Amino acid sequence: MFSLEGRGAEKADIPSTLARQLAFYVVIYSPIQMAADLPENLAKYPAALDFVKAVPADWDQTHVLAGSVGEYAVIARQDRGSDAWYIGGVTDENARDVSPSTSSIPMPNMSRKSGPMTRAPTGWAKTATQ
Repeated sequence: MFSLEGRGAEKADIPSTLARQLAFYVVIYSPIQMAADLPENLAKYPAALDFVKAVPADWDQTHVLAGSVGEYAVIARQDRGSDAWYIGGVTDENARDVSPSTSSIPMPNMSRKSGPMTRAPTGWAKTATQ
């Protein structure tokens, strides 16, 4: 869902962000993915739609990198058809800084960049790389 407002709404009807909605594609396992929104809302967010088109619908491996039940989760998943990894994070209504370790992810011959992730107004955002 790209638009969090109903038709004619003054403010968001759904307490979420576009970043959170996109993170759900990685965090919540479902081999059937869809972009449930009106065509005009999908057209307003071409980069988000491109992500939905590109993110795999099935995974080979899953690693929980950080989390606390009912509070937040950071999950890494490997595409079933390639060596590509995707990391998604979601949180409850509380802002938090998270520095998940990626050491459990088998990425031979690949550089590893990590840093703290912060829940920004638009959702999870990488704030530093090393």
